[in-house]
Amino acid sequence: MPRKSATGGTLVTGGTFNNAERDVNIYNHIIDIKEPLGIELLRKNVAVGAFHNSADRFDPPKCHPYTRKAVLKEIMDWVGDEGKHELLLWLYGPAGAGKSSIAHTIAEMCNEAGLLAADFFFSRTAADRNHERYLVATIVYQLTVSIPQLRQAVALAVERDPHIFSRSIGAQVQTLIIEPFHTIQPTRVPGLIIIDGLDECSGARSQSNIISALSSALEHGSSPLFVLIASRPEHAIRNAFNSHSTYLNTRPLVLDNTYEPDADIRLFLLSKFEEIRKNHPSGSSFPSSWPSPDKLGRLVEKSSGQFIYASTVMKFVEEPGYWPDDRLDIVFGLSPPGCNTPFAELDAFYTHILSSVKDFDKVKTVFYFLIFTEDRVNDKSPRRIEKFLNLRSGELQTILCDLHSILHIPDARSVRSSFNGPREAVTILHASLPDFLLDKSRSQRFFLDPGDAHAYLAQCYMRIVAQEIDHLYLDYNIFLNIEQDFESILYHVMNASSPMRLLSKMQFATYLRDWLNPDISIPADSEPELLRQLSRISILVRSNIPSFLQWTEREQKTKDYINAFDTWLLTHLEKYPKSAFFFHILSAFSVKASRKDCILIAEVLKLGHPHLSLDYDAIIQLDSEALGFIASPFLQDEPPHAAAGAVLSAFFKDSERSGEYCITQSRYTELAKVLVEFLENPNPHVQNRWASMSGQEIDIDKRSVDILTAILSQIPPMRPLGVFLRDNPLEIGRRFRRAAEEFESLSFAIKNYILKCSTTSPRPVVEQEQEETEVHPIPVRITLSPTLSSFSSRSQSSGAQDVKDRDDALSTHGAIKVKRKSLSSWLNCVS
Repeated sequence: MPRKSATGGTLVTGGTFNNAERDVNIYNHIIDIKEPLGIELLRKNVAVGAFHNSADRFDPPKCHPYTRKAVLKEIMDWVGDEGKHELLLWLYGPAGAGKSSIAHTIAEMCNEAGLLAADFFFSRTAADRNHERYLVATIVYQLTVSIPQLRQAVALAVERDPHIFSRSIGAQVQTLIIEPFHTIQPTRVPGLIIIDGLDECSGARSQSNIISALSSALEHGSSPLFVLIASRPEHAIRNAFNSHSTYLNTRPLVLDNTYEPDADIRLFLLSKFEEIRKNHPSGSSFPSSWPSPDKLGRLVEKSSGQFIYASTVMKFVEEPGYWPDDRLDIVFGLSPPGCNTPFAELDAFYTHILSSVKDFDKVKTVFYFLIFTEDRVNDKSPRRIEKFLNLRSGELQTILCDLHSILHIPDARSVRSSFNGPREAVTILHASLPDFLLDKSRSQRFFLDPGDAHAYLAQCYMRIVAQEIDHLYLDYNIFLNIEQDFESILYHVMNASSPMRLLSKMQFATYLRDWLNPDISIPADSEPELLRQLSRISILVRSNIPSFLQWTEREQKTKDYINAFDTWLLTHLEKYPKSAFFFHILSAFSVKASRKDCILIAEVLKLGHPHLSLDYDAIIQLDSEALGFIASPFLQDEPPHAAAGAVLSAFFKDSERSGEYCITQSRYTELAKVLVEFLENPNPHVQNRWASMSGQEIDIDKRSVDILTAILSQIPPMRPLGVFLRDNPLEIGRRFRRAAEEFESLSFAIKNYILKCSTTSPRPVVEQEQEETEVHPIPVRITLSPTLSSFSSRSQSSGAQDVKDRDDALSTHGAIKVKRKSLSSWLNCVS
């Protein structure tokens, strides 16, 4: 039996050798068997680190157990389909989606099943795996191992052209793959070739050439080979796969939400946390409920279907020597990172992708739009972005061509085909990308400064609004965009860096005055609706203008814009008749600026004072052309317009600003009297106590109680009003059972207001008293009987007796006779 020698040859004790296919040299009975020259040359051009099971790829990424089941099954079904027509499968998806893990797992599965012919895993950080130089040689070498019949033909081909590895990819594939297969008999052999990370092969042209060469080889049909390519959807790769001949032979498989990645990521995270509990030095200290479902959900959401975020986080959290929950708090930003770098791997990943961008200044403006317009812009289609950023049609595709791995960018052809249909949006594929871009310590030169972003966007909106106004007469629908765009200007100005300098640069004071008082030439044949809508361009339908006015006064210490607003408002107020009804509306507006409450005042006066009906109709008509206190369909209840209420309230309460429109104490008193008279009015003609607004029924009683409560709670003590409330007790009938809670608040307001008016130095509002109220059966009749002797001329007693008399008077005023137990809870307060 021959045995091995120390030199690697074979020790022979006898025998003869005929027709040796390899060179045989015999030195002292040691036979040195050499590989054919062609195979030796082939080996010298092999990147051994590119094999899926290479030691250079120790601990390679692979699918976590029980994850990616659906996509793995689909690929394996394609591998096992002997009648498949698409011999090229392109597995693609965003950066970090897990393509390499899937490719490696498929390689292991197919190698085990005897189906893997060859593979090549590109890597941008490996010198022999980040270019095309060794690709074909490495694949061919593996083919000679998995299909030994090819060995002689390949060796001869290399010997005939020793410089074959310096030729083009197409020439190498033709010489070393296509032609050798012609020399063997078709038999059942392994056929799958896997190429992973094609986007990490340097050079867009090389990427295209590889796809083209492999596609051509498969078209010949003389080999049993089929190819799986995994990559990001970079521009050159997409174009190569979209070419006519390759497209027909390719099956695309995109890693999107079809395969429910969130469920796989959740499973991965749960498994990794379980490993921490088992293997971490402090793991036994954590219960099975750690982390909380909320934190787990946030990790899944932040992953955005991409495994790289989840994997990076878990590597950071599971590191021995640190308390895992503290590391998790750092990830969530609940604790300062200190010298820790929880996202180092992710940061390097984003930095590499952004480094490939040719003009980041332009890309930065796109990120401004995508990140800082938030939900203010629903349409984020390429055409909308190009219009907003003042780009040429189609230019966005050029600017973002290197970012398909982190952005979803609709194909230019689909954009053109959807001109009149739904618009596909440009979206950020990684929820963690904005975090990276907005953290200067992480993104460095790619940092997005929020102040600069808002300043840039404000100027973009200014340009757009100016264009829209210039073309307003051409398109009625443009008007619907103007108000929203103007609000956006204010929003971005208030969040910009150096806002006052920006406002000065934009000449915004003049612009605001022009906007508040638009002088737009409207063609004579314009639709009446357009004229009516234009007339409603008012402060009340733009919630951001009041916020802007408050901001300029509070943060920027200037009254320039408040003064411009006052001038505009006074101009419009002059259009209204100076009637009691109008001032009642303004009084209500100054304490509770709600359109519903203004409609309520109108309805109260219509019901209680029929003679004001003509005045009401006139003001409603004027209102639709001026401020929109009542008629504007845009102004809704609080809280969205709390700023508008605050600005208007401040205006009407300041006599220096509002002049003759100032809401004085006497005007509040008159409105309170009207409301009290309405609430206690038993007359038959005041039976319809409901009003309709925008299809909603308003309970006038409830709203009247709300306004009266607001007035008494906000205005200072006024003796005339206190006397009126004392002398006109409310007698509330059965109808107020539906307004129990509201009437409880009103009872307190009346009691406290009279108490404040009863003293020379107003006392704080009295808290709810806790004594139980005697309860009687129904019917219900509530009577507020004022007997406050403090309003009469009486001698002042000493301190303790004076307090007792005052409290006795208050208690007497608040006496309520009730005959229904179910109301006792809200009657206790005024017993």
